[in-house]
Amino acid sequence: MEEHDKESLPGVVSAKNIPRPATALPIRGKSGLGQFRVTYLGEAENIPTLSEVAKINSDTRSEARTPLMTVTNAILVTHGGTLSISELVKEIRKYWNRPFPTSPYTEEEFLYLVLRNSPDVRIAD
Repeated sequence: MEEHDKESLPGVVSAKNIPRPATALPIRGKSGLGQFRVTYLGEAENIPTLSEVAKINSDTRSEARTPLMTVTNAILVTHGGTLSISELVKEIRKYWNRPFPTSPYTEEEFLYLVLRNSPDVRIAD
């Protein structure tokens, strides 16, 4: 192949350098997401108490931790069944005893994505 033919061939195509938005949430802007209300609809007697959740999650050396949804449901039941997403994030940080996963989403966005498909909760704006 001649030198000028090599230059005209397309190179390796990559999406690595294509700019993309910080989030791809199919919702309105991030600014009002924390005000969305989360309501627990499940059976409250099936949910552990917050003290039980705190006890399980208190030992940071142990791998035994309660799942995010269990902590979320316990918080909602303890607080009367409804909280805003921003209040829920604060409470989860306190009782879950682990950081939210690193992702392109904020903590509120991450929680919204987890909760929106749960059969036990409803989200309203």
